[in-house]
Amino acid sequence: NIGTVATNSEEMSATISEIAVNTGKAKDMTMQAVSAARKATEQVHELGAATRDIGKVTESIPAYPKKWENIRVKPDGTINNKYDFLFYEADLPGDWQFDEGWCVAQKDLPYFFKTNLRDYGFNKKEIKDFTDWWIPRLKDEPYYIMYPQHTAKINSIVPLKINKEIDSLLRLFYFVEGLESKRDMPAPVIPEFERKGFVVTEWGVSLR
Repeated sequence: NIGTVATNSEEMSATISEIAVNTGKAKDMTMQAVSAARKATEQVHELGAATRDIGKVTESIPAYPKKWENIRVKPDGTINNKYDFLFYEADLPGDWQFDEGWCVAQKDLPYFFKTNLRDYGFNKKEIKDFTDWWIPRLKDEPYYIMYPQHTAKINSIVPLKINKEIDSLLRLFYFVEGLESKRDMPAPVIPEFERKGFVVTEWGVSLR
């Protein structure tokens, strides 16, 4: 899910011209979305969106690539007067990190995601979108490891280009692995993030 496109002043018109993935070893399917979060004012922004070379897009809402063109985003988060975010599933290649992460008991996942996503900088609406989708889908194992992929890493593998200048960009993918028992590992350092001006956020999950 390409997370959130937010603006502090007006309804936005722009173009997501490229979400490109460098070549590399293929990973499992990742789910992404683009949405808009409310800031202060009432003008409209248009986002013309097109995605290129993000591996094979297997599912998208609205239909990719045609419906990802000339997108209009309101400050209240509504895209094209209909969607809260743009959604896609794709097979993503890339050299992701698996050295740091959090091992979480299945019963603790709701609390973990709410606090972890908050600490990264996602707002309440974005967190609810994430947890409503993913908590019901992580039921099969007693423990799960979350390997976070931060904005800088994602940008190096899946560049995102928009024809409006972005003031704040937050991207987070969790690569998730189910386990039968708890595993200790180094905890990641969460990068600092400040929401200001034209904000774009993205969240996604890949099941290993």
